[in-house]
Amino acid sequence: MTYVKVKRKDVIGDKEILDELAKANMIQDDFKRLKARAIIALLESGKRANELAALEVSDITEDTRFLYVRFTLSKKRKTKSQKEKSIQSLQRTKTYNISSDMAQIIREYLSYLLQKYPGVKHLFPRLNYVFGNLVSIDLNQHMNRLEIWRTVKALNPLDWPHQHRERRAVKVIQQHQRMFGKATLETIFTVRKALDLKEAATAYRYVDRYETQKVEETDLVIS
Repeated sequence: MTYVKVKRKDVIGDKEILDELAKANMIQDDFKRLKARAIIALLESGKRANELAALEVSDITEDTRFLYVRFTLSKKRKTKSQKEKSIQSLQRTKTYNISSDMAQIIREYLSYLLQKYPGVKHLFPRLNYVFGNLVSIDLNQHMNRLEIWRTVKALNPLDWPHQHRERRAVKVIQQHQRMFGKATLETIFTVRKALDLKEAATAYRYVDRYETQKVEETDLVIS
């Protein structure tokens, strides 16, 4: 399937998320349907596609109040010579209210996955296609970021994984504006933490770009 590269100035709103979940719900294959919905739910964390693709089943835990998703972030660090890069792994946990719409979607997919493939390690096993047709599932490998991208684009040609990071930033900015009447210095550091950004300057650019941007909201319970 070929996707046309698109640009958009607005940030994806709640209605588009609901439309994507509804479209995913029309997929007949149970595994594909639940997986697509779980990908959208997990992207709401604002994490990167490759971090989502690398999730393991053991990264999902819950108690009576919350569902926890532990993401492993791989940060590249250049040496002084700028010729070599080292990989530093960090872990961040996203918390979903157990009764939220997104937590329920994630739990539904995880329950199905464990029932169909007992003992599976990866939350999103690698799917092997031939001429666009699914021929096998490799339980020893996880999906890559391109497969996450394709899943999202199939649900909405105007959406792609990074859009959800932008959306997460705007949500944080709007929350601070409601609390303090405007974006503040604390907003910058909250955006930096929410998106796991290395530089505060990058978070500032998000705030500067989206301080006047509004995300269309519904009664969708995200987290």
